[in-house]
Amino acid sequence: MRLPLLVKLAIINAIGLLVVLLVVDLAVRMIAAEHFTTLVDKYNVPAREAHGMFLAAVERYLFAAYFGGCLISLGLSYWLMRRSLEPLTLVMEGARQISAGNYAVRVRETNCGEVSDLAKVFNRMVESLVATEQMRKDMVTNVAHELRTPLTNIRGYLEALSDEVISPSKEIFASLHDESLRLVSLADNLLQLARAEAEFNPLRIDTVRLDDVILQTLQLFELKFAEKGLRVDNDLAAAAETIRADSGKLRQVLVNLLENAWRYSPQGGVLMIVTRKQPMAIEVRLTNTSATPLSSDDDKMFERFHRSGTAGVEEQGAAGLGLAIVKEIVESHGGAVGSQVAGDEVTMWFTWPL
Repeated sequence: MRLPLLVKLAIINAIGLLVVLLVVDLAVRMIAAEHFTTLVDKYNVPAREAHGMFLAAVERYLFAAYFGGCLISLGLSYWLMRRSLEPLTLVMEGARQISAGNYAVRVRETNCGEVSDLAKVFNRMVESLVATEQMRKDMVTNVAHELRTPLTNIRGYLEALSDEVISPSKEIFASLHDESLRLVSLADNLLQLARAEAEFNPLRIDTVRLDDVILQTLQLFELKFAEKGLRVDNDLAAAAETIRADSGKLRQVLVNLLENAWRYSPQGGVLMIVTRKQPMAIEVRLTNTSATPLSSDDDKMFERFHRSGTAGVEEQGAAGLGLAIVKEIVESHGGAVGSQVAGDEVTMWFTWPL
């Protein structure tokens, strides 16, 4: 059984006090009493005088014993407390190195209860900071890449038009318009993600039926799915429940997931939407075949700018932010998200609390 830190410190002080008392008691019993007996028996000192000498000796021995006991107690307490608080010192030193930019530092973990737990939490925090820093660098790189492609195309067209290398035409202006829409879409996605993370937009919770929202959102994609020959099968029996949600944000979750399924599905593919009832939530699963090779890094699909097998879809303007927005919205409602890859099939799922 692990004891709280305050209890440990109290025990350490109690041990120190007990040591002092034991030393004093030993001094009185073994030294002062022997001295008194010697005075009475060997030297025939009168009892009254011997009593005074005994009291004086006791005072001297008590002082010496108390002083010695305090030294022993302080040394023992210092050693015990230093051993118990050693991880705290290591954490402080680690924090100083982290503030200096050294993210490679780790604190050695010991078996000292709460203080050891602090070392474990510190190490997890450092790992999280390293992951966040790497994600920030990747995000800057990916944003630069996403911005550079349409900007390069726009610049090329404008320079060609300015140098009269090509003549203005409806097709060229349509292409420029498409590239500008890619930039606007990327900016909108970044803004939505920033707002979701910073909670700029408070949730407007009301009561909605989950199956109704799913069916209404599916209607928005009827033309897109028809053009691609994408067949949609669904089992929404478990979703015939009223839930508490921001209906606009819930619809955004479904739009992003359906957009992702449409974008990455092959011509004539199949999309299956299944709902399952859980004890305290409803699970929604969207499974579709993928037109591109998939990797098994399921845990990264909801990270910003992550894309699995982007060949053939990058030109469509996939910035890799849709699933990150889904994660922020679902988790803000108390739900969870996840993904699974099995062969050429990918499943995106989320749970919504009842």
